[in-house]
Amino acid sequence: MKEDKQKIKVMDNDFYREKTAAKKRMVAKNRRYLQHKVIMRLFAVIAVVVTVGCLVQVGRNLWQAHTVKQQTTTAQKKLDKVKKDNASLKLRVKQLNDDEYLEKLIREKYYYSRDNETIYNLPDDKAKSVLNSEK
Repeated sequence: MKEDKQKIKVMDNDFYREKTAAKKRMVAKNRRYLQHKVIMRLFAVIAVVVTVGCLVQVGRNLWQAHTVKQQTTTAQKKLDKVKKDNASLKLRVKQLNDDEYLEKLIREKYYYSRDNETIYNLPDDKAKSVLNSEK
């Protein structure tokens, strides 16, 4: 086999040099093409990763917005209830500052009477309904 290699001689002419140079250019072109292909795939993978990351972040933001909206709705309902209770309590305080109402309330709740007055306890007494409606 060694003898066969020694028998082959390279002809150093223009045609051989042109073919060799063309082959080197083709190899370099293929190498650049492969490098370009690898770089483009890398960019594509990076673009997909960035896009997925952005979509995940948008999803998280939407979920947080939904959660905050629910919390806001719950807080608004609590606020409305507290405002309603506050208004009711303000009305109650206003009524308790009224001497006539206070006298009526004490007479109905504790069965106090005025001088020369007799109290009768009836089953359908309106005093109970008045007290229950205020609470």
